[in-house]
Amino acid sequence: YCSVSSVMPQKKNPDTLELIRSKSSKIVSNLFSAIMIVKSIPTGYFRDFQDLKPLLRSSFELLFSIIEMFTGIFSSITINKENQSKAVNESFILALDLAELLVQEYNIPFRQSHKIVALLVKNSEKPGDMLNKEKIEKYIFDVINKEIKISVNLIQTLGNLNLCLERRISQGSPAEKEVKDYIHKLTINKEALHNLFLKRLEMIRSAKVLREKMLKSLLS
Repeated sequence: YCSVSSVMPQKKNPDTLELIRSKSSKIVSNLFSAIMIVKSIPTGYFRDFQDLKPLLRSSFELLFSIIEMFTGIFSSITINKENQSKAVNESFILALDLAELLVQEYNIPFRQSHKIVALLVKNSEKPGDMLNKEKIEKYIFDVINKEIKISVNLIQTLGNLNLCLERRISQGSPAEKEVKDYIHKLTINKEALHNLFLKRLEMIRSAKVLREKMLKSLLS
């Protein structure tokens, strides 16, 4: 479900997921097209409605192909936690967390906090160097001309990715609790949509039975 980059031989691109993202946008655009077709139309049938069929057909064809691709992707995907952890530890991904903590814990304006962390990243050979207490205090003084002593707890927090994740409590954040809550909401929505689907399916079946009864009555 991936292909090699056309420029970088060592890189793979998730082409299938990128195309799914694009094609799902087409389904949304079909919805808006359908809404514009039926707007301002009074009760009854009009010839405008014949243009809805190609939109529905196209949307369902795209939807079925997307579901098929998703099924293949998620049934075969393997998460390499060791590689993920290594990639995080070898990056400056916690630079934003440091900038935010300087704002929250020491009331440093974010514009200046951003500049402090930028200097730390620029002058650090590896991510661990960024969390050097003396270096942080030095660049704080260089930027705001004020001496601030950084607590050991702040350094320990930044040294633990899980603690940094748990600090993010806004809706949709990557904290474990927020992710679980979001999955729970999606599960509830899925069940509600499934129940609605079953209800409408039963309405279609009832309509079919009623139609057959009416036809028999008319033909008898």
